[in-house]
Amino acid sequence: MINKRLFGTPIQGDVRKKLETRQKVSGEIAPGESLDENDKLKQYVNPVFPDKNGDVQAYLSSQTAFVRMWTSLKLIKPEELADASATEISKDEIDSIGEDEAFKRAKKITKDPTGVEYTNTAVSEIRDEDGKLIKIIIKDEKHRDQVDYLRKTYIIGDYNYQTAYGTPSPNDSVGLSVYTEDDPSTENVNEEEQVRQAGELLFPQRLKTNPLLKPQAGITGMSSETSDSLGVIKTTTVNFVVHNFYDFDRIYNKYFLKPGATIFVDFGWSGIENLYNPEDLLNSVNTKGGVQEYLYGESNKGQVEGQITKYQGELEVIQGVVTDYNAKITENGSVECSVTIVSSNSVLLNSKTDDEFNYRLKSILTRGVLFYGIGALAAQSKDQETINTLLSNPKSDDSIENIDEYNEFITNKALLKLANTPTPSDNSIKSGVYVDNLNVDNVYISWGLFEDLIINSQFAFGKNQSDISNGTGFQIRMDSSNSMTKWSELYVKNQTVLLQATEEPPQFLFPEWWNTSDPKTPLESGGGSYSYLKNKWPDEYYLEKYDELTQDQYTTQDKKLEMIPIREVFINVDMIIEAFNSEEQIRKVINRILSDLNDSSPLFNWQMRGGETDSQVEIVDVNMVEAEVREKLLVQDDEERYFTFDIMSPNSIVKDYNFELKIPGGDIGNYYAIQATSHDNNLFSVDTEVKTAINTLLLEPDSKSIIYEPDNGGYRAEQNIDKKSDSEAFDVFETLKPLIKGEVITSARPLNTEAPPEDPKALTEEEKEEQRIEKNRQFLQDRQTVDLARLQKVVEQNEQNEMFKGNKIANSLTEYYDMQIFTTDVSEKISDLMPYNLSLTTHGIGSIQPGDTFKVNYLPKIYLENSYVQAMKVTHNVGSDGWYTTLDTQFRTKIENHQKNINNAKSQHSGEIYLSSKVLSRLNLNEPTYNYITRPKEKIVYTEKDYSFKYLEPFMTKISVDPYYINEDDAYSTGILIKFKTPKFKPGEKPFNLNYFHKQSLYAEFLVQGDPVLKNGKVVNEGSAVYVDAVKIVKSYGLKVNTALDNPEEDGEPINPRSDYKLVFVNKTKNNRAAHKAYPPSVSFKPESNYELLIIGQNFAVFDIEAVGGLETVNKLKKFFAENDSTIKTTATRKH
Repeated sequence: MINKRLFGTPIQGDVRKKLETRQKVSGEIAPGESLDENDKLKQYVNPVFPDKNGDVQAYLSSQTAFVRMWTSLKLIKPEELADASATEISKDEIDSIGEDEAFKRAKKITKDPTGVEYTNTAVSEIRDEDGKLIKIIIKDEKHRDQVDYLRKTYIIGDYNYQTAYGTPSPNDSVGLSVYTEDDPSTENVNEEEQVRQAGELLFPQRLKTNPLLKPQAGITGMSSETSDSLGVIKTTTVNFVVHNFYDFDRIYNKYFLKPGATIFVDFGWSGIENLYNPEDLLNSVNTKGGVQEYLYGESNKGQVEGQITKYQGELEVIQGVVTDYNAKITENGSVECSVTIVSSNSVLLNSKTDDEFNYRLKSILTRGVLFYGIGALAAQSKDQETINTLLSNPKSDDSIENIDEYNEFITNKALLKLANTPTPSDNSIKSGVYVDNLNVDNVYISWGLFEDLIINSQFAFGKNQSDISNGTGFQIRMDSSNSMTKWSELYVKNQTVLLQATEEPPQFLFPEWWNTSDPKTPLESGGGSYSYLKNKWPDEYYLEKYDELTQDQYTTQDKKLEMIPIREVFINVDMIIEAFNSEEQIRKVINRILSDLNDSSPLFNWQMRGGETDSQVEIVDVNMVEAEVREKLLVQDDEERYFTFDIMSPNSIVKDYNFELKIPGGDIGNYYAIQATSHDNNLFSVDTEVKTAINTLLLEPDSKSIIYEPDNGGYRAEQNIDKKSDSEAFDVFETLKPLIKGEVITSARPLNTEAPPEDPKALTEEEKEEQRIEKNRQFLQDRQTVDLARLQKVVEQNEQNEMFKGNKIANSLTEYYDMQIFTTDVSEKISDLMPYNLSLTTHGIGSIQPGDTFKVNYLPKIYLENSYVQAMKVTHNVGSDGWYTTLDTQFRTKIENHQKNINNAKSQHSGEIYLSSKVLSRLNLNEPTYNYITRPKEKIVYTEKDYSFKYLEPFMTKISVDPYYINEDDAYSTGILIKFKTPKFKPGEKPFNLNYFHKQSLYAEFLVQGDPVLKNGKVVNEGSAVYVDAVKIVKSYGLKVNTALDNPEEDGEPINPRSDYKLVFVNKTKNNRAAHKAYPPSVSFKPESNYELLIIGQNFAVFDIEAVGGLETVNKLKKFFAENDSTIKTTATRKH
């Protein structure tokens, strides 16, 4: 449907055809001449401006704009008249059989007294003031306590003027529509007459009391505009005059000028043959397609052609609630009125929360979502045992032990069903709930579940929850079913790494698959994602764009186009809880969540927008422009892709035109600095504001060759671009050095660091030997002593060297991937909203909404070639001079030209992105050990000491990070792989003296603990230990082993190898047992050499590629230690 188009879609379809026809007609034909008389123009489109005889008119001056405002009211029957369809169990019956039996009997009732099957049975109880049960009522869950009885629709501007001036129409009373028990069209005249008499008291006939023969009320003007972010709220003001004060008093003041009243406004061109009947619109709520099909249906899709679809561009229908009004009595007794209505979605956005709700919300988002996710899966798989356990949830007065036991069941079940993978998959996607298997308190829910479970279930408006979620009328809700957002393979790597590291968890996650691409369960057997199962997915988009693909291929195609439905993205529940704790109004809560999501990654720019109807809200990604997504669009030229407003030609249909530059105050420095750059300046940036400035100023290919004088150089631009986000990396002394460069700063005399001369007194031979031993001991001690201060200076110098080469250093894993994503997925693939605004006014045109894209042709050449415009606000004004539409737009850079701008911005240095070695110290990894050697006298003594990450940092430069997959085709990663290169240094010299470690924290343990021995249900023996021979298993991977275990020590115990720099070495803990611990080769760092570091859980191992024999051996080592971790195995988990 036309109201379901994606954000950023070019103006298309009949709206585009009509604009093109107006543009071609304008200036080409004489006033009063019909298109039917001009074959040249007749071919453009079917009648666009027909007169009452059906002839197509050339000028809009032959058209009249109209506005109609109406409201519909109905009288409902009292509750007791509506209970005919309910079944009751009386007090006498309850007293006879008892309460428990009465409730059992109630639950078995599935039909009403007339035999009609209930869809879902609702049982309610009525008790007296003493709490005694006196009645049980059984009825359909959807049953209403009132039923429709009588309807009245009041219309202003319906053009059905009285044949006799100032008198009511004989047929005006037909405006009362009567509902009877059997059929609204019943011929029961007596009942209808009774209803009409009752109705006339509440809904009087217009002009019935009109002693001064005043004319009926009429509309004098109307304005409607979208407001807030991307037009999420639509505000409409209608001015009208009521001449008959009796009508003002009994009708308009009572039903129109009333806060919260629901009002409809229709406006358009008078060429519409038959404007819809309001009652038909209201009755469409009960049809299969509902209001949306009645207004927006498309006949080529098997739907009824909608009213707006039929008159695209010529008719607008607005629905909202009254928020403001005023009335002024004039000298002649008439009342000049003004009423302001806002789209009804504002009711949802203006809702407020309180502390009690926030407490309940926290419970929902912690244990509640786990309960929901497990329950949804149990219902799908018909797991009755789990369902029964879930339904036996403890009550508030239960014991703490029962509550803890139930919570433990929920947690364990959630880990089993909703975790186990480092990305949402399978059950998590089906239920919309994902639990981090490393941290059960780290929970994510899909955006679709957030909309349904939190926003719509707590703040939306409808008859019931099912009606809110699935109703096709004017239900007030949030529904982003037709919104897409950016997807990035790099971000999938990012989330995989972050979920296995100890940094802050990501704010959002991409699932493994979505919608219809369930790899395990066929759709007909209940497969699909949460949103697909709720029928809230962009089905029309897929059917139109992917018509040649099968449904299981949709995810694959989406990934190729780098997009994903917004409702399929998982978000962190802690972020939701924090937003509700910080804000009261729902609009601010949602904006806070969107802001946090947008700040967490350069991929997103999520904003609120008006939905499919004025009663809905949807979330769109401003970075996700539909015009740039489809590959077929990218091969079209602009003329084919976009409608272009012809501004200055005789054919122009533009009444007013304004083009202006609006640079945010804080950004002018970026623009000035970049304007001063030349070819020798590197503008490689990962800052969004700098990116926008670059793409704005470098649209002109010669821009870097032209410098304004006086030439201040590009120093400031490079300083702005090279800002570091981590305050620790900002060295104030290095910043101040250039300010004193050239000054001669020396001390009066050099510091004397030499030791004082020794006493020349002669030493004995024994003293000389002791001195030699002490000197050796001191040498060993110095060799193994670390100067941490100097090491940190080396780290900083390593990073400065990289930055000097034009590279970027990331100070966290999150920042590392943000930089990668920015340079790969954002700078080249996401267009910028430039600080150029354009406003144009044209003859009234409907069906244009914020986000639609088009072009104008009266611009400087660089903008014509490199940009297009996107509507941000739409305003309609209807008055005595006609209907005019104003489009406030913002320029977007054309994505096809981004790579050119990027290349133009860079110097000969192509910047790379590396991770700071200081990040690894913050990951809380278990440290390896090194052999600390001492020599009391001549005997060597080994002591194992921890090798701190601080010692390792100086040896790591050019650090890159990726998830580690044991096999290339594995769906899920097992760990984190870090690659790095050592800098230039002299081994053994401080501060590089401790350039080795021996036992690494990642090793393979093959001690297997047997099953415990039980007696009377109690453990009496922990189980015997089985020492599996690690050597055989290591060799099964094609690896060589150091097995020097047979060298006796003085006490006869065999020696375990303390290190081996080339081979895996094994250890054992008991005599006559197999060696059950296998360690990676020890590491000795050499200058300018390549290494790989593998992290599994909280342990890691470093592999010297050259020392172990090349990458093939390193890959075997990584596979071995990833598959065999350091935990003591049990018979339930043993692999060998």
